[in-house]
Amino acid sequence: MEQNKQYLLIDHLDNLLTGEALAEVEGLIRDDQEMAKESQYLKLSVEAIQESALYDQVSAIRKQFSTLQQTDAKPQGAVVRSMSKYVLRIAATVLILIGAAVAYKYTTVSATSMYNEYYTSFDLNTTRGSEKTNDIERAYRDKNWESVISLANKSTEKTNKTYFLTGMANLELKKYSNAIKSFNHIIGENAKTGDNYFQDEAEYYMALALLANNDAAKALPLLAKIKADKNHTYHEKVKSMSSLDLNILQYKSSK
Repeated sequence: MEQNKQYLLIDHLDNLLTGEALAEVEGLIRDDQEMAKESQYLKLSVEAIQESALYDQVSAIRKQFSTLQQTDAKPQGAVVRSMSKYVLRIAATVLILIGAAVAYKYTTVSATSMYNEYYTSFDLNTTRGSEKTNDIERAYRDKNWESVISLANKSTEKTNKTYFLTGMANLELKKYSNAIKSFNHIIGENAKTGDNYFQDEAEYYMALALLANNDAAKALPLLAKIKADKNHTYHEKVKSMSSLDLNILQYKSSK
């Protein structure tokens, strides 16, 4: 990308543009795919800097650069970009750290890494409803995942709880496609009946199963839906997820 375009994007990110200049850059970001991707990457870089506790250092160095440029200005209006060795050493160190932080984050964040970080087993004691404990529930509490699936398959009266526990058993066995089918069944049935029985649980673990199945493009909208719903059972869990990691996933899945 041309250097002047990169400078424009940086100024846009720093909220330094106004009027026609702002409208022009926003139009470029909207219409130029390369500009849009570069803008997103710059945003990810800033988030990586902030998450790595480098933001204050970068801001301080930028202020020093600005001060030095003003004091070193020639009468003709040209700016001499000379800086003290001390500032240069700090700047070089910080830039190296920034590059390392961004590169590390970008290469290590993936759909499966997000799943591994945020997945926790479902505690059956926290479920809604007052049904009597059955064989499937006992098998689930005993962590006998194969038995849960076998008993569910033999059951003639399957409820949303049956499908959910089957999905969780498959998730524990790393049979992600099967888990997705079970959770999707619950969501589909609730859409037909207007019920919400195990809806929140199915949506959250469906999103995690999709991440585990390396399908971030489908998982991210579901996570965004949960995050936007303050009444969702798993709203706080999704809200606590790293925004930077989610944005990196979004960026990677759009490429």
